[in-house]
Amino acid sequence: MRPASYTLPGMVLALLLSACGGGGGAGEPRSAEQWRQDIDFLASESQRIHPDLFHSLSRSDYQAAVDAFKNDVASLSRHQIFVRLKRLIALPATREDGHTLMPMFQATGFRLYPLRLYEFDDGVFVIGANPPYQDAVGKRVMQIGAMTIDQVNAIVDPLITRDNAATVRFKRTLHYVVPELLQTLGIVADAEQGEFLLEDADGNTSTLLVSPIDKEIYRNTLGNSTALPEQSGVLYMSNRSESFWLQLIDSGNALYIKYNLVVASTGSGQTIEAFSDLIASTVAANAVQKVIVDVRHNGGGNAFTFQQLLDVLSSDAIDQPGKLYVLIDRVTFSAAANFVTRLEAETGAVFVGEPTGGSLNNYGDTLTFDLPNSGFGVAVPTIYWVYAAQGDTRLAIVPDIPVNVTADDYFSNRDPVLNAVLDL
Repeated sequence: MRPASYTLPGMVLALLLSACGGGGGAGEPRSAEQWRQDIDFLASESQRIHPDLFHSLSRSDYQAAVDAFKNDVASLSRHQIFVRLKRLIALPATREDGHTLMPMFQATGFRLYPLRLYEFDDGVFVIGANPPYQDAVGKRVMQIGAMTIDQVNAIVDPLITRDNAATVRFKRTLHYVVPELLQTLGIVADAEQGEFLLEDADGNTSTLLVSPIDKEIYRNTLGNSTALPEQSGVLYMSNRSESFWLQLIDSGNALYIKYNLVVASTGSGQTIEAFSDLIASTVAANAVQKVIVDVRHNGGGNAFTFQQLLDVLSSDAIDQPGKLYVLIDRVTFSAAANFVTRLEAETGAVFVGEPTGGSLNNYGDTLTFDLPNSGFGVAVPTIYWVYAAQGDTRLAIVPDIPVNVTADDYFSNRDPVLNAVLDL
């Protein structure tokens, strides 16, 4: 079986907030011709690097979009050009192509509103905020500017590269808090004063006016992930810094295995091989009735590393009817999605949660480069990794037992996905 692409933890926001390529030396284009050179360079490099840039879009349609962009560029502002570049990059990346990226902050000068948002089953909610906006935490976002969330999504979604629909849910909330992007898209009138219509638990609405902050301040205060933040008291949001760990739960009847990152070893030096042996010995020494592998919020890693873990989970001691459960969500991406694809094919595991944000097969192993005049960075996949059986065209692992997380679950420190398994 081929290894999947390498993806760093917190891939989406980590890459979007940081430099993609070198980012050095390029000055701001001073003419429409320099912008056209960047557009041509993007198009030619994307076609050269990508294994099949036209897997979901015809070459003629892509070239028409390139030509229209070059024709329009003289009348566009810098921010409008960036948005058009994002749209051009996303145009062919509509399936199995979520690794294609254009970092939103490298070389752009874009900022963020100091709100951390998450899309639960019952809507988009504020889950974090810097002073003086802390009162917004726990409230549902009904509108941004004058637009409903559905209207915002209709404008934002075409800018998002994806493996599948779940990838979009994973990525798009970051776009809701980028003032220059929102203003360019016509969602807010003034980037310096973002307007959010909020609703509290009693149905009362209020308007929040927010000023932007630098991306580094955002990263240091509100985090570096589009997933849910670390939260004590809820197993799958605990110990995020550990790549993998385990714990006996449910009075010793269940072994809970948290797989946060697909890597060879933890920061403390425990190897995945030693961890796999620990799983086997823990099951052998205890009357474990359920083995629960939690791959939620695992954005990927190096799929060369998970074979021994897979071997242990597919052993006769664990792979028994009604014993092995795998918890998945929209952030289960890249090598983590490849891991669960292998689990599905090689075990009788029951999958619980929401569809994976990563597809069974994917374009990965990105190569990054900067556009020569603007310095805007782009990441383009170099390889198409195949993990699904021949003829399997699914774009996600869909759970056998669908369980969605609501805002009330989150703010009440409940994990309905894990509870669904324990209640079986």
